[in-house]
Amino acid sequence: RKHTLGEYDGDIVLVVAAPDLDRHPDIAATWQRYVRGLVVEHPVPFTHSELTDSDAVRAIGPVLDSVLERHDDPHTAPAGCARSVTATRETP
Repeated sequence: RKHTLGEYDGDIVLVVAAPDLDRHPDIAATWQRYVRGLVVEHPVPFTHSELTDSDAVRAIGPVLDSVLERHDDPHTAPAGCARSVTATRETP
């Protein structure tokens, strides 16, 4: 059986491997096909293969913490939104 990606009905946070953008300059547009909400990019100075290294995790952690805090606050979260989806892939 072949898997077909559906659409996510909400916003996503896309952690972007900035050094790899020359190979994938339209990465947010690529993800937008699968998202009904916003694709919010957060570039980090690490390659895709480094995104789980300790230095990258230290850089990404505060970004995710901030996003999740806003989504848990009923005054700043989009209506009906409990949490955002976080993607750390170069391409879907």
